[in-house]
Amino acid sequence: MKILASDYNEFRACATMIDRLKLENVILVADRGYENYNIFAHAIEKGWKFAIRVKDKNSNGIASGLNLPPNDEFDIDITQIFSRINTKTTKNAGYKWMPVNQVFDYLPRKSDKTKQVNFTIAIYICREYLRNKRNLSPPDVINLIEKHVLPVRPGRKDPRKAKPQASVSFLYRVA
Repeated sequence: MKILASDYNEFRACATMIDRLKLENVILVADRGYENYNIFAHAIEKGWKFAIRVKDKNSNGIASGLNLPPNDEFDIDITQIFSRINTKTTKNAGYKWMPVNQVFDYLPRKSDKTKQVNFTIAIYICREYLRNKRNLSPPDVINLIEKHVLPVRPGRKDPRKAKPQASVSFLYRVA
C-alpha cells in the first residue's frame, strides 16, 4: 500500500490511536505539533490526562485566544464550548467558533438542514462540461452545482418556484 503525502495526517493518526488504545490511567505527553482541539477532545473523552506543549501565548496558536495569567508558568484548567455558528449571540454566550474546515469530530461539519439541487442549472452545467466548451475540472463542476442548491422546507404548502427574473426589453421606449 502506497501512502501519499496528502493522505498523511498526524492529528488524525493521533486521534485514531487514542480511540484504539484500551489503556487506563494514561497521561498523554506530546510536543507542540500536537496542539489541536480535536486531540484534546479525544483524550478527554477517553478519560486520559494530557500534557501537550502549545505555542507561546503571543503567537498564533491556541494559547493566543485564551485568557491566561501574565506569568510564564502556570497550571490551570480551561473549559471551552465550541460551536460551528459564528454569531454575536454565540460569542456573547462564551462559545468558541470552530470553522467548518477545521476537523473536530464532536461537532457536525454541516447543518442538519437538507438541500435540494436545482436540476435545471445542474443539467446545464453538466451539459457545458460534457460539451467541453469550458475547460472545467470535475471539482469545479461540483462547486458550481453546489452554488445552486435550494433549502428543503418540510411541510411547506407552496413549494418554492426558483426561476430567474426575466429581463425587460427597452424597445418599447423607441416606438
